[in-house]
Amino acid sequence: MRGRFLKTISFMLLWTILLSVAAIYNTLEVAAESGDVYQFKDGVIKGGEIHTDYVGEGNEGEPFSLSGTGVLILQKGTSVSVDVEVEEAGLYDIVVCYAQPFDHKKIQYLNVNGTNQGEVNFSKSLEWKEIPAGIVKLDKGSNNIEFESYWGYTFFKYLVVKPADEKITNLKVEKTLVNPNATDEAKSLMSFLVDIYGKNILSGQQELCGSHNYEGAYKEFTYIKELTGEMPAVRGFDFMNYRAGGLGWDDECAERVIDWYNEKGGIPTVCWHWFSPGDIGKTGDGSFYTEYTSFSISKALKPGTAENEALLADIDFMAQKLKQVQDAGVPILWRPLHEAEGGWFWWGAEGPEACVELYRLLYDKLTNEYKLNNLIWVWTSYDYDTSPAWYPGDDVVDIVGYDKYNAKDGLPNGSAISSTFYNLVQLTGGKKL
Repeated sequence: MRGRFLKTISFMLLWTILLSVAAIYNTLEVAAESGDVYQFKDGVIKGGEIHTDYVGEGNEGEPFSLSGTGVLILQKGTSVSVDVEVEEAGLYDIVVCYAQPFDHKKIQYLNVNGTNQGEVNFSKSLEWKEIPAGIVKLDKGSNNIEFESYWGYTFFKYLVVKPADEKITNLKVEKTLVNPNATDEAKSLMSFLVDIYGKNILSGQQELCGSHNYEGAYKEFTYIKELTGEMPAVRGFDFMNYRAGGLGWDDECAERVIDWYNEKGGIPTVCWHWFSPGDIGKTGDGSFYTEYTSFSISKALKPGTAENEALLADIDFMAQKLKQVQDAGVPILWRPLHEAEGGWFWWGAEGPEACVELYRLLYDKLTNEYKLNNLIWVWTSYDYDTSPAWYPGDDVVDIVGYDKYNAKDGLPNGSAISSTFYNLVQLTGGKKL
């Protein structure tokens, strides 16, 4: 389990690197005539197929019919691209018309002028549908925009390019935290983050600590210090070992959070790989994974159930650890229930409604009952067209983050994946950091 866990967290800090990215979006319907339109059939097709008036069946046997001409990319590595012309260099809104009848979602790479800009999710659609693909920077003159197959099996019809809305790209947010009783330390940290938003980059590193290997938590930081002469500004911690009745050993994570802020002058961010409460439904060691537990979030939200009692006991135990950090005067970028929309963790296994209810319950308990005012609440989102349903709400979220696994073909990807960033900014109206 630990090897798999380490793999899980090894790519998890895009949002600490960018310290930006904001909440979730309203559905965007864009008419083709509102921008310049480019037909994919007239572009460069690598391994794809051109189809006109395509008739077929979806993955559940539903008949569908696609009028006009589109390009179908199938296997990984196939692609379709178009060259677009713009009069001025700047940020441009990209909208793609597609159809995808083969599965509940298919993810493809978006490349601009040969550089990967992130991934675009194509949810199931039996008809042509327009969705935002992101906001990207284009050079004056000709630019190449390519959709490269990752999961494949998607039809592409046309692309729309138009100047991005300046209200979205100016990156101005308020410093006010959602908790009106936030500590001075939390307010100060949030103020600092807002001041540098869109201007500076903070480096970050997730620590790896486990199996009583306390010294291992510092090895990567020692390496970074030796290599660069500096320590990262942000350090990622995981309170995974804090659970009621199931604490096999204490990795002193709360103490390291306090030390990082008070002694090292760094910024702590804390996630929580939450083992299934009370080990209910546990079928494997990594019981925060859906495949290793049958723990039901919907049952856990019903008062009086064994699942609910175990859930509340875990929250109570976690509150004690967070209180220890608050008493030391330390603010936390707190990001519970991360990557919920992926469905691979139990808190996302039963869909958005249950997950949102759990997040709001957690916020209410920790903020109003346990008076934990040192937390800056971070929602870890995706930028899929399904993501709005997962967003807990502006009243309980301070920052929206994004877990970047975008290592194409297993190789490091230094791209800032700006289309993903601006998708989240754009689709939330830019209200959140």
